Amino acid sequence: MFYESAAIREVEREMSAFLDGSQMKRLHECLFRVMGVEDLESPDNMALLQDSLNAKTVEGCSPRTIQSHKFRRTMATRAIDKGMPIEQVQVLLGHSKIDTTLCYAMVDQQNVKRSYSKYIG
Repeated sequence: MFYESAAIREVEREMSAFLDGSQMKRLHECLFRVMGVEDLESPDNMALLQDSLNAKTVEGCSPRTIQSHKFRRTMATRAIDKGMPIEQVQVLLGHSKIDTTLCYAMVDQQNVKRSYSKYIG
């Protein structure tokens, strides 16, 4: 699962706010301004946002505020891990170059193994 990576655990520690629906929608609007309202309200996008925001704060860590850059990275990584094509993540994040999006994506070794088994062996 995407929580196995150290960078994702860091984001999990930083997420201290549990937001209601309207707050989540506003946060999503701020982070992903390139999307239209119909995209923002799609069940898939809202579920992805809900999953990310419901990450529990790790025991022993002091509460911190959400940092949008790390949140965007987590969203991008999570979308890619769930099978969203990198080109669509690029559009979601508003990047003009795919190289910028690739910097956001963190490779999960379990996904590499599954993909290898699926496509090669």
